[in-house]
Amino acid sequence: IHALEKPYAFLIEALSEYLKSTRAQTSEEKVSQSRSSIVDVAWLQTFAELLGKGDFKAIELWENNKSLMGDHFTPAELKQINNALQTFDFTVALQYFGRGVHR
Repeated sequence: IHALEKPYAFLIEALSEYLKSTRAQTSEEKVSQSRSSIVDVAWLQTFAELLGKGDFKAIELWENNKSLMGDHFTPAELKQINNALQTFDFTVALQYFGRGVHR
């Protein structure tokens, strides 16, 4: 074992550093995910309210955050909401939005 220790010391050190960085990334990702789930709830509520009012701010909110909605909607639902907003049909967007959120 001692004979192998010296030639593999560099490999062992590199693996140790890799594992430390992987654990740190995993912890950071968990914190980020928990923050984003809190943001998602607030975002979902605000977006639904703006859609219900026919407020054009809903379009801007959607454009800035739609990439984060993959956990809440299927790709087809995302496309349907997007298409409805492009034609300013807030009622249809709200219908598709409600279907995805309440699944």
